[in-house]
Amino acid sequence: MYGPLLFLLLMVFSTMLFFFYHYTWYIWYYLLKWKSHVYDVFVRFKALLKNQFKHRIITLYSNNGGEYQAFDNFISTNGISHLTTPPHTPEHNAIFERRHRHIVEIGLSLLTHASMPLTFWTYAFATVVYLINRMPTPTLHLSSHFDKLFESPPNYTKLRVFSCLCYLWVRPYSQYKLNSRSTSCVFSWLLFNTKRYISDLLARTKMFGAKLVATPLVTDGNLTIHSDISYVVNKLSQFMHCPISDHWNAAKRLLQYLCGTLTHGLFLHKANTLSLHAFSDADWAGNKDDYTFTSAYIVYLGRHPISWLSKKQRTIARSSTEVEYRSFASTISEINWICSLLTELGVTLPTPLVIYCDNVGATYLCFNPVFHSRMKHVAIDYHFIQDQVQSGALRVTHVSSTDQLVDTLTKLLPRSRFQELRVKIGIPSVAPF
Repeated sequence: MYGPLLFLLLMVFSTMLFFFYHYTWYIWYYLLKWKSHVYDVFVRFKALLKNQFKHRIITLYSNNGGEYQAFDNFISTNGISHLTTPPHTPEHNAIFERRHRHIVEIGLSLLTHASMPLTFWTYAFATVVYLINRMPTPTLHLSSHFDKLFESPPNYTKLRVFSCLCYLWVRPYSQYKLNSRSTSCVFSWLLFNTKRYISDLLARTKMFGAKLVATPLVTDGNLTIHSDISYVVNKLSQFMHCPISDHWNAAKRLLQYLCGTLTHGLFLHKANTLSLHAFSDADWAGNKDDYTFTSAYIVYLGRHPISWLSKKQRTIARSSTEVEYRSFASTISEINWICSLLTELGVTLPTPLVIYCDNVGATYLCFNPVFHSRMKHVAIDYHFIQDQVQSGALRVTHVSSTDQLVDTLTKLLPRSRFQELRVKIGIPSVAPF
């Protein structure tokens, strides 16, 4: 353990905790606010080794710090021996002390070379641990810690220089076609960590410890906020140049919701089927300001949600069937792109694509070969969908409104319904390791 660092106490994290697996020398890196949190992390780490790698902890080596005293009961109950060094004798723990020093010095060197402030220390140290785990070492006969643990070589093709120039793709968020399609950024980490990003956001806005709320939306007032996080952010961004108190209150409520859902995320199961299906929905005239509609979809690979969208459309539709049908077309376009990507990766889908919709009229229209004159304004979407259905590549199935998962992306929902669909979508509360 390294810390707490006094100059970092006002930040989200002030202490680093490392676990070194003696068999493979693989390093696990955790960030803590206080040393007292080390017990909770150790319990999760033990479960990780047992469930993911089928390994048991036989002996725990540590210094004689007081934070480890909380381990006594848990360690004895689980048959783990705990060996500690005498007080004030770090030389007795020389291997781990040298590893600590190596990580800290390389991390500080990365920050200095990149001319980045110390506020980015968590990203620098995480990068060091990531690289050490994947570098060949004479200790393992020029194999890597990663190779020893996972029994497969690491992938070096995705490595990038810390703090190198990168470009963020912003075209989907541009208001005008001639706007820049990318913006320059600094690459500061190899992997994206949602929990860490939200924690940093809450720290900057001083919202840590705020009163927790069960949903990110309010069900009263004139500001329409939907339950999908991406849609909420998109909606609030429309008022950035001229916000009023209602908009500030809505943004604050969103942060309160994030504060209470730090452990929520997508849980990827090892045993997953290769079936591609999607839920499509639209909220006809749901935007009361201009009576436009919101279309949304969620695409699943097996039981994992892999793509989702909630978008306010600019046009006004004359029927619910029309808006649902237009939502179908955008959903199919996304699915076709995913299928193309899977094909390039050498993945073959064993079953046809399925789209679930709760609008009976739109479902029947997909199978009706007769094109009605009153649907001429959606002719392109009509023939696009018909070609997919008639070729057998796509199957459209009606689903009841109670089983429509995309409701969270298109309309206001009461708390119980929102929380129910959040679990069904596949966003449980998980403890990330």
